[in-house]
Amino acid sequence: MLEKGVIRKSNSPWSSPVTMVIKPNGKWRFCIDFRKLNGITRKDNHPLPRIDMLLEKFEGSKWFSTMDMASGYWQVEMDEKDIEKTAFITHEGLYEWTVMPFGLTNAPATFQRTMQMVLGELFYTVAPVYIDDIIVHSKTFQDHMRDIENVFEKIQGANLKLGPEKCKFCFEEIKFLGHIIGKDGIKTDPAKIEKVKNYPKPTNITQLRGFLGLAKYYRKFIKDFAKIAKPLNELTKGFKSKPLETRNGIKMKRKKSEKEKNREDEEFMNSWKENQEKAFEALKKKLITAPVLMYPNFEKEFILYTDASKIALGAILHQVGKDGKEHVIAYENKTLGPAEQNYHTTELECLAVVWAIEKFDYYLEGNKFKIITDHIALKWLFNKAILKGRIGRWIARLQPYICNMEIIHKSGKRHTNADALSRIRFEEKV
Repeated sequence: MLEKGVIRKSNSPWSSPVTMVIKPNGKWRFCIDFRKLNGITRKDNHPLPRIDMLLEKFEGSKWFSTMDMASGYWQVEMDEKDIEKTAFITHEGLYEWTVMPFGLTNAPATFQRTMQMVLGELFYTVAPVYIDDIIVHSKTFQDHMRDIENVFEKIQGANLKLGPEKCKFCFEEIKFLGHIIGKDGIKTDPAKIEKVKNYPKPTNITQLRGFLGLAKYYRKFIKDFAKIAKPLNELTKGFKSKPLETRNGIKMKRKKSEKEKNREDEEFMNSWKENQEKAFEALKKKLITAPVLMYPNFEKEFILYTDASKIALGAILHQVGKDGKEHVIAYENKTLGPAEQNYHTTELECLAVVWAIEKFDYYLEGNKFKIITDHIALKWLFNKAILKGRIGRWIARLQPYICNMEIIHKSGKRHTNADALSRIRFEEKV
């Protein structure tokens, strides 16, 4: 790093410790523990794109290429006045970064802003980017060649460099942000699903949180996700993350002692019951058999199925595809809190509609859509001029959508999809 000029000798009054982290391939990664510096840094609030929104920009595209920046963060120079703050201590003395290192709290936001500025209008049309991962998508091969060339020109013009070993060009199906993207829709990544398939039963809270983190990444593919995962999520609530300690006025997480770990592991194993075992296996099964989700077409009408029970709210967003059939775009499911479980039936059904519309706001705002419900009273409620109380307040929240929505009643027998999402009990066969 010294030879490359990304660090230099330092006599800074600042200092952060070095930490070595083992990579999945068994090699060691050199890292700096910037927690103290990050704790007093003013945050850059430039947003990172929502991954689900990025993945839904590809409707109609048939050709895909991905590009990755070569040591992306290192291509951003540090401001001279801030360089001293990045100093880190080694047995040979202090060094400081001349380029943006990993671990700084504002590094992701800074790089995202940089890439959006570099790509300009291409970011919104053919080349969305998530930090340093670019995907180019086009409807025809000829368009794709032109789009790739335009991206190259933007990157070259900004004096940035790609990592050729991480770039893939001209595929009809490609991996991007842990998903498989193709002309037919979005699929889960087989490599990640293989990890799920072989994931051993958790023996401590850290392993369980790791599994849930992997599972939640694909929750939009999973019907009944919240309901199935409820026993596992409830188990995690009984265990705290790393305890806090105060150093120089800054709260930081500390490592648990061996005695604390052993006591926690024993408590975890005693808390793991049949309910958790069933939830763990059911979630694995659902992930392994996850469907292909269709890309949304924002020029066509959406169809939103909603339903409620005393246990949960359920919603499924559909659209009619080119084959004339309805296809799933996303599933959503929410377990009810204690107060919500006391609502009467009409309140619950109304809450399901309000919650679902706000959950799928990205798709529905400004677009025409139908709401399919098995509760006929909702048609009357949404057409009533004056409503008071809780329902009145909920419906008032939907005023921006009212002119574009149509409520359609379907009897329970014809409304099985969302109904299953809200009513399925964990003890039943999943």
